[in-house]
Amino acid sequence: AFTFKGRIKSLIRLEEKINGNIAEYIYEYYKRTGKYPPESEIKEQIRRIKDLIAYRIVISLPKCHLGPDESREELELKYLYEIANALPGFLEERGFAPELSGLDAQSEKIDERYRQYYRDYILMPKNFDYRSLHIAFFDNTSRSNIEVQIRTKVMDDNAEIGPANHLGYETT
Repeated sequence: AFTFKGRIKSLIRLEEKINGNIAEYIYEYYKRTGKYPPESEIKEQIRRIKDLIAYRIVISLPKCHLGPDESREELELKYLYEIANALPGFLEERGFAPELSGLDAQSEKIDERYRQYYRDYILMPKNFDYRSLHIAFFDNTSRSNIEVQIRTKVMDDNAEIGPANHLGYETT
C-alpha cells in the first residue's frame, strides 16, 4: 500500500528557499575564495531548484501483509527501491525526462542506469535523520521541473512532524 501526494510550493515558501540558498551559496563561495560569485553562478543556483512542483510516494504496509518473520522496514524498503527502479522508465514514456542529480546514488538497490538521477538520503541521511529518495524530472509538455520523493511512512512522519520537519530545523 502506498499514498501519492502532490503539491505546488507556495510563492512565499519558494522565495524563502531561493533567498536561503543564494545567501548560503554566496557565503560559502566568499569563505572559500575571498570574493563574491559572478551573477551567472548565482543564477545557476536558482535554476537548480527543482521542487516547485513535487510529488511524494509514501509506502506503508499494513501488518496483515507481513509474514510471521518479515520485517516491515525491510519489506517497505524493498518496495521503495522497486518503485524507484520503475519510475524513470514509466515517466519517460509519458514525456518526462529524468534530470541528473549531481550526486550518484551509491545504493546497489538502485539500478545502475538510474543512479545518476537519484539523491539517496536513505543511504546518506541529512540533518535530523531526514531520509528520503529524491529524483527530478523535466516535463516536456509544461516545460517545468518536478521532483518526486519516495519514502516509507516512518520516514515521512519524521520529515513532516518529527525532528526533520523544516519548521523545526530551520529555526535552530
